[in-house]
Amino acid sequence: MSQKISLIPEPVIVRVIEGNFHLNNETLILYDENCEKLAKTLVNYLLDYCNLKLASKRLEPEFKEVKSISLQIDDNLSALHDEAYVLKINKTGVIINARTLQGIFYGIQTLKQLISENFELNCLEIEDYPRFSWRGFMLDEARHFYGMEEVKKILDVMALLKFNVFHWHLTDDQGWRIEIKQYPLLKEISSKREGTNTDKRKLMSDLQKDKSKTDSIPVSGFYTQAQIKEIIQYAADRFITIIPEIDFPGHV
Repeated sequence: MSQKISLIPEPVIVRVIEGNFHLNNETLILYDENCEKLAKTLVNYLLDYCNLKLASKRLEPEFKEVKSISLQIDDNLSALHDEAYVLKINKTGVIINARTLQGIFYGIQTLKQLISENFELNCLEIEDYPRFSWRGFMLDEARHFYGMEEVKKILDVMALLKFNVFHWHLTDDQGWRIEIKQYPLLKEISSKREGTNTDKRKLMSDLQKDKSKTDSIPVSGFYTQAQIKEIIQYAADRFITIIPEIDFPGHV
């Protein structure tokens, strides 16, 4: 069955070739010495989201004719952008090459989008690299606290769409979301509010006197330092840089 080629963002070059490759539990995931961690990440993804249990093995000549997904750093692609990748699907498998691990990672994200419900992939060749070096998403948690699991979901979607900068708005007059051990009142007091301002003409200080101008829906929450470190590592594993925004009075 033919698969419609629909990818976000649209790759720079896509060449569709006759034929298809069927992904199943017999497919091996092969990796070179650099790509073992990314191979294991792909194994986990295919198990969790596709219910496919694929084995992963070090790339060796004996596997040359085996149906596989191959991940390999290729120094011959040095002329390409650091984040570029080349993805090829033929009747015997999938090959993802790049000159960096970030490129391999983005090739895997494209492969994820190509996998259909029946696991049949069109044969094709893709050469891709980003148009913009900064591909950012901003999350405002000063006004609404989402929590670690929700942030991780956002980072997963960012990675799938090849975003690479997470602008994390963590403080404002509506809430302080970072644990600072030297200043415990920031989490004990400033991480909570009784309600949200519904009158934009009023300052928060005025609303403390007139509760009728709030929605009376309490909002609270903050991240411990351990949680922030975990989120930073989670983002780094997806080649996403976190840029925190910490505002003081006057938006300084």
